[in-house]
Amino acid sequence: MLARAQLAMGELSEADATITRLLELQPDHAEGLWLAGELARKRGQDPMDYFRRAADEGTGPNHGPEMWARYGTELLDSGDEPAAARYLSKALNEGVRDARTLSALGYLAFRDKRYQDAEDLLSEAVSHRHTDPELWGMLAEAQMNVGKLDEAARTAQRGLAVRRTGKLLVLLGSVRLLQKRPRDAGDAFAEAANHAQVAPEATYRAAQCYYQAGAMALAMKYADLAAVLRGDDESVAALIRDIEDARFGKITSSRPSFRIQFNPSSEESTSQPNP
Repeated sequence: MLARAQLAMGELSEADATITRLLELQPDHAEGLWLAGELARKRGQDPMDYFRRAADEGTGPNHGPEMWARYGTELLDSGDEPAAARYLSKALNEGVRDARTLSALGYLAFRDKRYQDAEDLLSEAVSHRHTDPELWGMLAEAQMNVGKLDEAARTAQRGLAVRRTGKLLVLLGSVRLLQKRPRDAGDAFAEAANHAQVAPEATYRAAQCYYQAGAMALAMKYADLAAVLRGDDESVAALIRDIEDARFGKITSSRPSFRIQFNPSSEESTSQPNP
């Protein structure tokens, strides 16, 4: 406890002395090894060997499943997903069912496209951490991928009640589109367009949905915004042409077309109406 308090206050030399003394008394103390890793990280050093020893060799308080869960999370953050899955699964099987462990395993299942497993894990995770919009979003996307569109919409809306993020609004729009509700999808994408990070995608998709719903003035508004944000994007230009044709009708010429006919036996060519 003293070493953790010293680390939290930035008293690294004092924390070093405390951790050293602790490990002199018990070299395989799991929490002491973990704190040694945290100290190494604060000093810009690699902490993973200390964390591994805490998980694999540690004894005393917090050893076993708790350390497996911690180490698995660190492995996930470092990009070693196979090893992370092993340690996190060991922790889960031994009864560690907190938001940290469940959400990490849910993320791994989602990455592997095991969407039903992801939904099961993330549904339990949000019951522990219901103020995390990212968690709600990942759960909604898993539900969308298993075809549970009504549940996905409700989940996205619960996440939006926590925080109205652009990513969640785009997700809700995608669900509404799959539900064949293009006007509602357009409204979700239009709100998402207020968030700079997703605005290029959201403006274009809002325009598409409003066009599909027959709301041509709104479709043109968001298509024009998409043209500004996406630059020379032929898909935006094509959508604008479709919207203009739907609003004003296709422009056709009533004048006859002409073609140049050249008579090889003559040096003159003549213009005649194209039959």
